[in-house]
Amino acid sequence: MGEDRWGTEQQKRNNEEDKDKKPFDIEKYIQIALIIGIILIASMRFGLLPRANVVNSTGNSLNQMAVEYYLDKYGQEAGAEEITTNTRNFGCHREIYVYRDGELVMRMGYANGRMYEIQ
Repeated sequence: MGEDRWGTEQQKRNNEEDKDKKPFDIEKYIQIALIIGIILIASMRFGLLPRANVVNSTGNSLNQMAVEYYLDKYGQEAGAEEITTNTRNFGCHREIYVYRDGELVMRMGYANGRMYEIQ
C-alpha cells in the first residue's frame, strides 16, 4: 500500500510541475525567425550588410573585354573619336553597351562566366 501511495503522490507532484511548464510555442519561434529575416533583407537592401556584387569588382574588366571584342571584330574606324561602355546589371546577367562617338554600336551579355554578343 505504501507503494501506491508514493506513486500517487509522485504523480500529483509531476502533474503540478507540468502545469507550471509552458507548452512549446511554435508560433513564437516562427515570429522571431520572420523578424530576423526581415531585418537581414532590409539591411542588405539598404547597404548595411555587405553582399556579393560582382559588377563592382569586374565591371571594368567586362567593359574592357567588350571594347577589345568590338575592336577585333569591327576594327577601329578612321575618324572614330571615342569608344565608351556602359554596364547594366539585370540580376541574372549583365549587359555591356558599347558606344562609338555616342552612338550604340554593339551590345554584349555576360552570364555564368561567359560573354556573348547580343544581336
